[in-house]
Amino acid sequence: MSTDPATRMRLEGNKKFKSGDFKGAVQLYTQGIALQPSSALFGNRSQARLKLQQYHQAADDATRCVQLDPTFVKGHVRRGVALTALGSLDEALKSFTMAAELGEQVGMVEAQRIQELQKLLHNGNTLYSNRKFGAYVEHVTPVLAKVTHDVNLKCKYLDACYHTYNWESIVFALSDVLQHPLFRDNMSHHYLCGLAHYNMAEFSECIVRFGVVIETQLLKPADPNGFDDPKDSLEWGHYEMAVKMKKNAETLNETVAQVKNMIKTHEADGGREIVTKAMRVDESCVNINRYLHFVRATVGMHLGEYEKAIDDCNSALFGTKGHWRIPALHTRAACNEALGNISKAFADYSQIIKLDANNKLAIDRQQSIKSSKRPTGGLGSHQLNYYDCLGLPRNAGLPAVKAAYRKLALDYHPDRQSGRSEYEKALSTERFQEIGEAFIVLSDPEKRKVYDRGGDVTNMTSSCEPDPYAVFDAVCGGGTEDDTMWQKTTSTARAALFWTGYYLWSTATCPCWGTRACLQDQTQREQAATERLSQFSGFWK
Repeated sequence: MSTDPATRMRLEGNKKFKSGDFKGAVQLYTQGIALQPSSALFGNRSQARLKLQQYHQAADDATRCVQLDPTFVKGHVRRGVALTALGSLDEALKSFTMAAELGEQVGMVEAQRIQELQKLLHNGNTLYSNRKFGAYVEHVTPVLAKVTHDVNLKCKYLDACYHTYNWESIVFALSDVLQHPLFRDNMSHHYLCGLAHYNMAEFSECIVRFGVVIETQLLKPADPNGFDDPKDSLEWGHYEMAVKMKKNAETLNETVAQVKNMIKTHEADGGREIVTKAMRVDESCVNINRYLHFVRATVGMHLGEYEKAIDDCNSALFGTKGHWRIPALHTRAACNEALGNISKAFADYSQIIKLDANNKLAIDRQQSIKSSKRPTGGLGSHQLNYYDCLGLPRNAGLPAVKAAYRKLALDYHPDRQSGRSEYEKALSTERFQEIGEAFIVLSDPEKRKVYDRGGDVTNMTSSCEPDPYAVFDAVCGGGTEDDTMWQKTTSTARAALFWTGYYLWSTATCPCWGTRACLQDQTQREQAATERLSQFSGFWK
């Protein structure tokens, strides 16, 4: 059966489309339209132009499509998609609503989505008017994921990002559109994208963007009358800054490549000095210097300078979401493992897994730490100076030991570290364990005698936490016969709450302390609970 020429063009165009040759498909559909316009040809060309991000042309084709056949559902959907990308949300809503009325489920879903975007955009515009730029960016970012080619919205969004130094969002907004005709000739956009990459220490990308700005300015013909347009003066300012930052980026890129090669060839000696010198290239850019701290930390780790490497990692991780965050956490964790600070390493691996749930190296290292049953803090890892740990002289009596323990335990207990970073929590946990170890020894006369004679008490401190009865006695006090009736009543109430919680929830908690001392071993918890419960059985009668 023979087909007419226009139909043949459409079928050939469909083959090109399926093979991913969208430009070829557009050419064939155009030839078919020239022979005999039809809704199918306009609709297919609209879809091909959507793939090429030619949204204005795609919207025009879809409009012609539904004019020829108002019941062509895909034509309404494609028109809605194109208009959404261009920011014409009211018209897009009409197209999706029409598709929904014709029975297209996608039309109903997209119509609801457009209404949500309109609401976000309305709220965002109010925030922008009130100069709440950070909140504006947060509101409009989901809109920009759909409204990709609205030049006015893009410029407004970039302005808000620039005011809040939100470099990641600038790259998000520009990286995929700078080659599009709507944006590629705007040097301000290229410059801003380069500036964002520069401040994110992404040197290769910023060299490319600044290169475009510089090349365009150099190729621009001079004004024969000697007059400069105000816009040109802005571009000239971009040019000067682009030249400077491109030079800095090239220097830093070479430095990082040199250091990586030194580490790869196991010749890292001198690498620290090279990176330190690079930090002076642009001392005003905080993020670049944070990144260079990470590079220097990597050098330190390979040289075995673990303490210096940890300090550099701390500087690299301070207040940043840079691309070096996870590598810096890995470096710090490795250095802490090398120093025997297992709890700190474990905390860093936990933080990595929160950022990247599929990070195999962090998962494997955590499993290795757990399976090896290495101490994750003070106990057993080294012989502490228990008197220094509690800040006591060697002749301190038991009341002084209890008082010192109470004060330090309140400061460092893990339950009182909310709002702190994982690393700070790990430091507090390790300190708390050391305090508990010191208390276990110095509050027991026999253990203290062994310790004072220089004996090894490692095997005498088998739990990371002191016995809960000792905790209660040290922190809350057991009461005396000379106490007033109110003091005796309060002491009894504290004891009841303390041991009720311990029996029911396996935790030792005192209401006057506000923290918990959890025993690690389930058998110990059950045995201790039974013993202490028998001493206070009268409270449940």
